[in-house]
Amino acid sequence: MVQIDVLMSSAVGATLANAARGRLRREPRLWHNGPLAAATIFAAFFLVPGLLFFLCTWPSWDTMYWFDGPTLPGWFVAVAAVLVLAAFALGFAAVHALIRRGADTAALSLPAILLAPTAVVLAIWHDRFLHVGTRASLAAGAPPNLLSSSVLWGLLVVIPVWVGVPLVILVVRWAKASAADPRAQSRRV
Repeated sequence: MVQIDVLMSSAVGATLANAARGRLRREPRLWHNGPLAAATIFAAFFLVPGLLFFLCTWPSWDTMYWFDGPTLPGWFVAVAAVLVLAAFALGFAAVHALIRRGADTAALSLPAILLAPTAVVLAIWHDRFLHVGTRASLAAGAPPNLLSSSVLWGLLVVIPVWVGVPLVILVVRWAKASAADPRAQSRRV
C-alpha cells in the first residue's frame, strides 16, 4: 500500500545506513557519499519496482481505495515512485547525520521509530488492508479476503524474494565490513 510503502522505505534507508555505519563515520558529506549512492541504486532497482508491481497489479488495494484500476492516474504512479525513493534517501541521511554526531542509540532506534506510523495506518484502515477488491466492493461492505487473495502471494513471495533477499545481502555485507573496521566501532557519547 502506497501509504505504507513510503513509511517503510524510510525505515529501510535508515537500516541500510546503520549497516554502513563504519563507512559513514568517515564520510564528510551527508548527501554525496558512496554508501548513499549504492543504497539509492538498491532502492531504485528493488524498492521502487516492488511498489510499482503492487500499484499496477492491485491499484485499488495498493492506494487504499483512493483509485480503482481504470481511474489510477499516471501522475499518481510517478509521484508514489518519487516519494518512496525520497523517503528512502531521507531515512538514510537522517541516520548518517546521527552517526556523524555520535548519537548511535538514536541512529539504531530510528528504523523502528520510522516503522511505528505503519502500525497506526494499518490499525486505522485495517478494513482497507484486509479487503482486496474495488472501491465499490469496499463500500458495499464486502468481508475481509486478504488471506484468500492473490495479494497474499505478492506479500509472501514477491516482497521477500524481490526486496528482502537483496536487502539482507546488502545489510550483512555492509555490517560485516563495519564490524571488521576498527575505526567503525561505536563512539561513546
